[in-house]
Amino acid sequence: MGIKNLKKIIKAKAPGGISMINPYERFKNTKIAIDLNSYLYKFVYNSHNKTRNQYLKDLTNMIYQFLLYNITPIFVFDGKPSEAKNITLDLRKQATDQKKDKISNSINNIKKYFKMDIESMDLKDLSIEIEKLLSTNEDLSAADINLINDNLSEITKNHKNIIKMTNEIYLNVEKLFKLWSVPYLKAKGEADFLCAKLYIDGIISAVCSEDMDLLPHGVGHLITGINSLDLKKTGETTLYTLDVILGEMEFTMEQFIDLCILAGCDYCDTIKNVGGMKGFQLLKQYKKIENIPGTKDDFIKARDEFIKSKLEIYDLDIINFKININSNILVEFLTTETTFKKSTVTNKLTKLSGMGFTIK
Repeated sequence: MGIKNLKKIIKAKAPGGISMINPYERFKNTKIAIDLNSYLYKFVYNSHNKTRNQYLKDLTNMIYQFLLYNITPIFVFDGKPSEAKNITLDLRKQATDQKKDKISNSINNIKKYFKMDIESMDLKDLSIEIEKLLSTNEDLSAADINLINDNLSEITKNHKNIIKMTNEIYLNVEKLFKLWSVPYLKAKGEADFLCAKLYIDGIISAVCSEDMDLLPHGVGHLITGINSLDLKKTGETTLYTLDVILGEMEFTMEQFIDLCILAGCDYCDTIKNVGGMKGFQLLKQYKKIENIPGTKDDFIKARDEFIKSKLEIYDLDIINFKININSNILVEFLTTETTFKKSTVTNKLTKLSGMGFTIK
C-alpha cells in the first residue's frame, strides 16, 4: 500500500519538495539504489503481454541508460517482510484469492466456445486464442462476442495484480546483473530499509522507487517515474527532496513519520475519520502521535518500523567493484532468453566501451 495519499499531502503542504528533473543529468557520476520489486512486478507483467522474458529486456534497458551517464545502479532485492506487515499481507492475500476466483469464473463462462483447454493458458496465449476465435468463427452471435470480450476484460483486469514471481525469474534477474557486472544486494528485511541505510551512510545519492515509503524511512532523494512514458517523452521525472519537505512542513523527521502513520501505512491501522490532511493538523496541535486522542500502542510500534534501516548491513566490496562485462556471454544470454537482436546488444556494448567501460 505504501503511504496513503502522501504525494497529495506533500503537494499541498510542501510543494517545494517536489521537482521535475532529468534524473540522468542530475545524478550523473553517482551511485543510486533501485528498489527492484518496485519495477520488477511491472516488468514481469509486461512479459505476459509482450514478448518472452520482457522483464530481462526492460532491466537491460534500465541498466544501459544508467551506465550511459556513469551512474552505478545498485539493485536491492527484498528480504523477509516485517512481522508488523502481517495484517496487510493477509489482506493482500485475500484480495489476490478473490481476483483468482473472478478469473476462474470468467474462464468458465467462455470455455464452452473452445475445443482446447484454456484454463491452463497464460493471459497472452488466451488473448491470442480469443482473437483467433472472434476472427474466424462467423457463427458467433453479437451476444456471444460481447460475452467473450466482457470476460476477457475481466480476466485481464484481475490478472494484472496477481503476478506470480517465480524462483526462475529471480535467478534470471540475478544472472543478468552478474553478466552486466552491476552490483546488487539482498536486504535482510524489506528493500526499503536497506535503500535507506545506503542513503543515510552516504553510499548513494538517491533511490529509484514508486513506493513513497522510502521518504519516512529516511531517503533524502526519491526518484519516481524512472520507467514512465513521461520521462521518455519529456526527459523529466519527479524528484522528492526530504529536507525541503520537512522544512516547508516545519516538521522534525519523527513528526513526518507520525504524519505517514496517520495518513495510513502498512504497519498499523488508522484512526477513524483521520487521514493525511487531518493528521497534519493534529500534529501541528499535539506535536507527536502519542499525544493525539485515539492513538494506540501500535502507532508507536509503527514508528519504530520506519527506523529499522539501522539494522541493515551490506558488503562494501559488492558495491565498489568495477564494471567488467564479458560481452560474448552477455550477448548469448540476451539473444537466447529474450527477443533482443545481437546487433542491438553489441551496439550498446560498443558505445559503453567507447566511454571507458571494460568490455571483454
